[in-house]
Amino acid sequence: MRLPSAFALIGVLGLVACESGTAPEPEGLIQGDNASLQRAVRGIQQDLSRLRELPFDAPVISSWVKRPRLMVVLDSIEGSSSYSPDTSSGPHPTETEIYVALDLMAPMGSVENNRRAFDSANVEGFYISGTGKFWMVEDPSRPDWRTYSLMAHELAHAMQDLNFPEAFGEIASMDEDLASMHVVEGEAEYLGDLWSLQDRTPRGFEGAFERYSLSDAFSDVSLGHPGSPLVTTLPVFSYYWVGEWSIHDQRKHAGWSAIDALYRDPPRTTKRMLHPLAGTAAQSFSEWPETGFKNHPNLIPLGSDRLGEVYLASMLYWRMPSSRWNTSSWKGDRFWVWRATDSLHHVVAGRIRFETSADAVQFLSDWAQGRELSIRNLGDRDSIEQTSANLGFVRSVRRDAEITLLFGTLPGGRPDTLADAMWSELSAIQPVNSSAARRSVATINASVTAFPKFPTKPIRIWKDYSRSRR
Repeated sequence: MRLPSAFALIGVLGLVACESGTAPEPEGLIQGDNASLQRAVRGIQQDLSRLRELPFDAPVISSWVKRPRLMVVLDSIEGSSSYSPDTSSGPHPTETEIYVALDLMAPMGSVENNRRAFDSANVEGFYISGTGKFWMVEDPSRPDWRTYSLMAHELAHAMQDLNFPEAFGEIASMDEDLASMHVVEGEAEYLGDLWSLQDRTPRGFEGAFERYSLSDAFSDVSLGHPGSPLVTTLPVFSYYWVGEWSIHDQRKHAGWSAIDALYRDPPRTTKRMLHPLAGTAAQSFSEWPETGFKNHPNLIPLGSDRLGEVYLASMLYWRMPSSRWNTSSWKGDRFWVWRATDSLHHVVAGRIRFETSADAVQFLSDWAQGRELSIRNLGDRDSIEQTSANLGFVRSVRRDAEITLLFGTLPGGRPDTLADAMWSELSAIQPVNSSAARRSVATINASVTAFPKFPTKPIRIWKDYSRSRR
């Protein structure tokens, strides 16, 4: 069982790095005219096949959609999902509930509603996994070169789908889900830019390409989307543009075979994508078991998950924007969440490991400062034990490079007895070392030459990887 992972934005935000491109059709695009759109598709397909060195002969269907109809289409796709949440232990947790419980956002508003507003205003195109079908959002003010670049992005998804149809399989955590998005969206964004700049020399493109970090993503999100919860926007900016930089860096270092390897041996954590050239030893991480606690009266377990670097950065940034998250030092984490039987209170337990004790000290210091908590230094460890207006009771200990956290609220005040019992169980859970590579290598079938027939109701899209609790 795991916590619901973040909704994965399936479209392109339209912030491409190019300023000009080559129109594949002399007639040009006519917005709203599917025939002109379809004519352009074939030429871009051939270019992408050449650029990416992969076969891309299967027909792809494309259509325009007006922005007022965008969410209607997306809702129809989402409605076709056969997913049914497990409600045997009570009401299924929403993303808002999970994020608020983990202190990743303020207890106000709705992640789901905010995301709908964000998608409605920003999505410019989307591809439906497994179908060879994509839509472009009509925008009369958008120049053709930009539309062509967006088309190249969506067609890149179709090429991924065709050549690596079963690459990601079962997604095991929020962190792993986000890592897969860094591969999928990062490569599509990169290919869209490569196609747009194809008339320039590769050396010129390399010279124009600048590294994009998680700190850059935070700055752009803060300026461009200050009203959206950081926990929903920072991951999107990271998998598009940190992902693009990562794909670029790996391709430049070892060629397209390095990108193929990301599908044959998909990353289990964002660490592999945020630090792609760090080496095998640096890509390993510590994994804690999904369970390990006893049943406690009046508490319903909602699940556990590995958050990974991007979500932990969100945890720091949203309360303390001046934080400086040293992602390269992350070594693993797991958080467990419970809901009280009154459905109004939650308890959260967490373990985080870093490469160095200095980075663990910095993380706990920033986390505590953002929540107005005091840290006591007890010689061999740092400790927090107090009541917070935001978090309820809080216990935390840092020993060496590892942090243990326990916080939450329950009816009747501070549950000392419960906290003692859960703290003892939390401290006893031991991690194992894991690789940032997948547990088992996925089987790749690159001989597929056609997409399946497009169904009446489109089958799942990328975000459906995150829909079930296990």
